[in-house]
Amino acid sequence: MHRNGLALLALLLGSCTHDWSASDGTTDGEDAREDATGGDADSDGETSADGDADGDGETGADGDADGDDASDGDSGPPCPAGTGDCNGNLEDGCETDTTSNVDHCGSCGHGCLGGACSASACQPIVLASPLGSATSPHNGVLAVGPEYVYFGWTGMPTGGIAMVPKGGGDPVCIVCDSGMPRGIATDAAYVYWVDVGNLELRRAPLAGLTGLDFATLWSGDVGASVAADGSRVYWFDTAAGAVMQVNPDGTGAGPVASGQPNVSSIAAVSGVVFWTTDTAVMTSLLAGVETMTLADGLAQPRSVAADGTYVYWAEGSVGGGDLVRRVPRAGGGVIEPLTGMGAYAIALDATHVYIADDEGGVIARVPKAGGAVETLATGQPFPFDIAVDDVAVYWISESTAQVRKVAK
Repeated sequence: MHRNGLALLALLLGSCTHDWSASDGTTDGEDAREDATGGDADSDGETSADGDADGDGETGADGDADGDDASDGDSGPPCPAGTGDCNGNLEDGCETDTTSNVDHCGSCGHGCLGGACSASACQPIVLASPLGSATSPHNGVLAVGPEYVYFGWTGMPTGGIAMVPKGGGDPVCIVCDSGMPRGIATDAAYVYWVDVGNLELRRAPLAGLTGLDFATLWSGDVGASVAADGSRVYWFDTAAGAVMQVNPDGTGAGPVASGQPNVSSIAAVSGVVFWTTDTAVMTSLLAGVETMTLADGLAQPRSVAADGTYVYWAEGSVGGGDLVRRVPRAGGGVIEPLTGMGAYAIALDATHVYIADDEGGVIARVPKAGGAVETLATGQPFPFDIAVDDVAVYWISESTAQVRKVAK
């Protein structure tokens, strides 16, 4: 080509060149935006358990420091507070109002599961109320399965056990107008509860049964707590002062540990049992293995829970001096306080401890390793028991036995 022609071609090519890395701050900015809007499978903004070798979930948060949107990262200028680029289209900018959008509440992809979005926070909804003819239902307890929330209540003259779909719908009685159900637990096949009115440990399939068609696994003086780990069911025999175990089919009933005063809560993980007495947190393997004291000299410990590394519990009189604490489940470690907020009941997921503050009417969470407390709901009527799954937090009222939920 003629030299003048080459010069003209070079001039034209130079005028069309664009430095993409300068405009979006990084060469992988669009990939970062796509990862942020689609990479969190359960849309709860938390890290997964992948890479957490000990199972205690202490892998930290997902790096979105202000919670507004993943576009705060590597994909260009951050969106103003309360907005987000939730469609992944750079051309229309920060198109979503994350202060009120029920599908992108507080951050892109954080849906409210049927609740409203207000001030960038998902609002709780009522899932179910007690059924049957009982008046003044109270002392609600609940547990979650793959598809349903199972809940129980006492009342006048009797209480009941019912189930409601996690996504909402009509609750169905499993056993209503019978006894005084208290502690409740689930495994992969059944829901279990202790009935302090009929003095029985009972079981029903997760699919639910109507009427009085259920199985009694054990009869006798039962306490107000039950746990299940898929291979056995555990409860407290108040007359014998013993933590008990039984197979899900009702065979093999016997003590795990005797001489235990006033057991108020029980948890079980893969054959290892944990419970609280008046002043201590205890553990044992199956029957015949020596019982170990994990923490002693405590003030009214309750609502024990465990993961692969630590045991957690609430402690202190309701309304004053309450704590959430943890200790290594192998024993011999320092008892660590996670928060001093009011806590009556707790539940765990991979990364957080979830707290029901009965006296203050607050649902909150704190990282398992400790840190800032995040409030999820306020103004709740005496939240008495709490459970959690991948996407939501569920709780039940002490005063009304209503079941409520909020997106995580």
